[in-house]
Amino acid sequence: MASDFFKKGISPEVYACDLRYQMKASDKFIDLDRVCDYLGIELMEDDLGDKGIVSGCLIKEGNSAAVLVNEHIAYHGKKRFTIGHEIGHFCIPWHVKTEYECRTADLEAFKSDKEEEFEANLFASELLFPTKAAVEILKKKEVSMHLTKIVADEYGLSLCAAARKLVEKTEYDTCAIVLSQNSTCLWRIRSPKFLKRGLDMRSRGIVLPSIVWEGKTKGYPANWIIGDRVSNIAHVWEEHIDFSKLNMVLSLISVPDNSFNEIDEFEEDEY
Repeated sequence: MASDFFKKGISPEVYACDLRYQMKASDKFIDLDRVCDYLGIELMEDDLGDKGIVSGCLIKEGNSAAVLVNEHIAYHGKKRFTIGHEIGHFCIPWHVKTEYECRTADLEAFKSDKEEEFEANLFASELLFPTKAAVEILKKKEVSMHLTKIVADEYGLSLCAAARKLVEKTEYDTCAIVLSQNSTCLWRIRSPKFLKRGLDMRSRGIVLPSIVWEGKTKGYPANWIIGDRVSNIAHVWEEHIDFSKLNMVLSLISVPDNSFNEIDEFEEDEY
């Protein structure tokens, strides 16, 4: 990640929070048409190519601005994330180019190595699903695919965006989310507790299990996890959502807390 990310020391998420505050928006679903009206942005759908390479564009000219979202995007949540991303380019002060053409790959990866695309993703995630709301939800419910679907419906998110935010913000669950295509890992996000316990997921380009079970099932840890402590884990819980038209699978991998009880107690005694 480039050293000059978050110029002026302010995260793009702060600008998303400030926009919600200015609009007196609650922590619930936000109407992006209303946001664009508030900012003076013309929002329209356009044919940006049916191959899905480009998801959206921001065009600025003088005091005018327009967001174009690809009319070929089939999923409502993905379309909303694209609009939020382009609004991010408009609102983040150091995003000064007059035109942004944003590739689907940079939006879907969530962790683009192009710094302005990465920053616009952070803005969009916070605008659509505030961290404050995620934290409150996670105080009451554990991360699951069932919860992911509820959040995605409630906030108008893609399942990937909802799962990512829940996994990133949970303080309680040792879990990770993985998106794979043709059984090969595209990206993975790990919860803070997952990282704290010295575990890592198999990463980009690594082949993953090809069998996708419905519901919550026991899985073999070494299929997913690497690290010194894998041998201490009897099993993991797997939950999957199959995007069959895209040959993609979204997988939630959760490690039972009792896998670590003896190890954690030993470490506490040691110190």
